[in-house]
Amino acid sequence: MNEMEIVQFKEKCFLFYMESAKQIKQRFCFNEKQRLKCLKFMNPKQIIEKHAVRTIAHVAVQFPGLCPENITELDREWRLLGNMTFTDKNVDPTPQEFWKHFLSFRKKDQSPMFPLLCEFVRKLLALPHSSANVERLFSAINIMKTSQ
Repeated sequence: MNEMEIVQFKEKCFLFYMESAKQIKQRFCFNEKQRLKCLKFMNPKQIIEKHAVRTIAHVAVQFPGLCPENITELDREWRLLGNMTFTDKNVDPTPQEFWKHFLSFRKKDQSPMFPLLCEFVRKLLALPHSSANVERLFSAINIMKTSQ
């Protein structure tokens, strides 16, 4: 790769990050600190140590496009999770590990124990969703890169 190609590649990467930041800014209202602050409920340490909030209805209201229609059932699953006993309180899993673990919990009839809660958290963990503009810039970078 010659010097000019390296400069072009760096410029494309910079444009990619700028577009990503722009798209994130469009999706979230950063003036409302509470919107992002309310996502602390997903912190496994708070849940394990029983310091989590009693309800997550206020979070569901902040993300109407991501929450299930039945907020009452979502909140019931949250309270059920909060009442569970955690045997090893010294473990500090990542949010992804923690929620993946709870996705595997089953009721006696083998149906998921926390279907709405896990789906809601999965969507929140995946934010922000990719956009077409960012994908186009990513494709432009892929065109420039070689196997070396």
